[in-house]
Amino acid sequence: MKKTGILVLMMGLMLGSGYMAFFREPVDERGNHLAKAEQLSAGEYHKDAILEYEKVLELEPGDKEISVKIAHEYLLAGDGRKAVEQLESLISQNVGGPTAYTDLICGYLMNRDVKTAVAKVKEGYEKYPSDEGIDLLYHKLRGTYEETQDLYTALTDYRDGYVVSRNMDGKLCLLDMEDREWPKGKKPDAIDDYVVIQEKGKDVLLISVHDAAECVTTPDESAATMKTGTDAAKDATAWDGTAADAKVGNSVNAAAMEAKSSVAAVSTNFRYVDADGYLRVSPKGDFLYLGCPRDGRILFQDAQGWGYLDEEMKDLGVRFEDATAFAEGIAAVKEADGWRIVTPDTITEAQDSNRYADVVTDTWKCCSTAGNVLVKKEQGYVLVSSKGEVLSEAYDEARAFVEKEGVAAVCRNGQWGLIDRTGKAVCETAYEELCSGGTTLVAFRKDDLWGYMDREGSVYVEPEFRSAGVMSADGVAYVTVQEKESSEPTLRMIRMNYFYEDNSTLF
Repeated sequence: MKKTGILVLMMGLMLGSGYMAFFREPVDERGNHLAKAEQLSAGEYHKDAILEYEKVLELEPGDKEISVKIAHEYLLAGDGRKAVEQLESLISQNVGGPTAYTDLICGYLMNRDVKTAVAKVKEGYEKYPSDEGIDLLYHKLRGTYEETQDLYTALTDYRDGYVVSRNMDGKLCLLDMEDREWPKGKKPDAIDDYVVIQEKGKDVLLISVHDAAECVTTPDESAATMKTGTDAAKDATAWDGTAADAKVGNSVNAAAMEAKSSVAAVSTNFRYVDADGYLRVSPKGDFLYLGCPRDGRILFQDAQGWGYLDEEMKDLGVRFEDATAFAEGIAAVKEADGWRIVTPDTITEAQDSNRYADVVTDTWKCCSTAGNVLVKKEQGYVLVSSKGEVLSEAYDEARAFVEKEGVAAVCRNGQWGLIDRTGKAVCETAYEELCSGGTTLVAFRKDDLWGYMDREGSVYVEPEFRSAGVMSADGVAYVTVQEKESSEPTLRMIRMNYFYEDNSTLF
């Protein structure tokens, strides 16, 4: 009985424990790893947290939320490459939502890949416009920029996507938006004069060449030749100078360069060539200045004054005290009784039209880039149409438009503002100084430093430059910086990280 009782008791205990084990909840292994991972992450042990999260994935391989957490831990651990790799995969599967995008953007920034970060923040902003994290990154990144080395010391404003620059050797060259020198494959030895690009989309340049060392390439020549036989222009295009002086460090725009209107009567042999350096046309005449072909007319200056050539390079036979290049089918000429606006067909016509005391031109000697002209009348500077219709209020000073859809800087009572091409005031005259701008950002001055804002006054770059040039449609501008008070100011190219809205403009 005693033995039997013991066996019964043992069986009861075994049954009891089995009974209890059967009804007890199973161990939450996933929850334990998850809790431990979160605890490790809070203690900044991110590599260990990743190991715990990976154990959760082993239990549930399809858990995408855990994959997002792992990517976030890689980011917190400083491994931007691994974080980006995982997040790109998750986003391609539409996993992670705005959190994945914010981490991805931060990952690219950690990897110093600002360009891709900008692309991703725009992509995320379009998908999740109301997310606070993406919105914060969007507005933070749009005011940043990348900077080049100190390669150039002076240049013009942008014209059709090009600028004229003076390199560290003191020679002039033509730069495109990617900071590449033109003509393609050429490195001229003796550039002194400035270069002009023809209308946008057409690769025709204007250069001037020494008479004594004529050097151009033609369609039948693969390299430059030189008639005098010297070595000065071998394998290069020699450029002769009459008209460009660099003004570095002025309060308006250190990147501005003006052409001298009074130049020595030197016989300069001008040549039009294409972007590959091939000779296209050779206008005849002793020119002191020769402009770019626009609207079928070419502005020039000779010993008799200013005039125009037609499409066949023939002199129209009239001279003026001064004149501007054509743009948008409009130019202006100065006669004894003042300036008048002309079209390609009315240059030589003696007609009754409005006369103005002054016409505002840009650094490329154009007055009508926006299709209308800023002129000076008795009441001040106003914007007028080609027919003389007044489109704006009167201002004390004005600066030329630099792009058709851009804005012009105007001043009243010492305060600067902006108007658009219709004459409408888009920014009140409330700033110390402004430069005209294109479709992107506008340079503004505060005290002695320059920054960039949009046309509504929202600041993108706080004033930090000694001077600031016109920003191109691609967000490229040249600014003057001074690292130390004792150092010389240097010119640098910056490329803004901002975002286009809708079509092709920021505004």
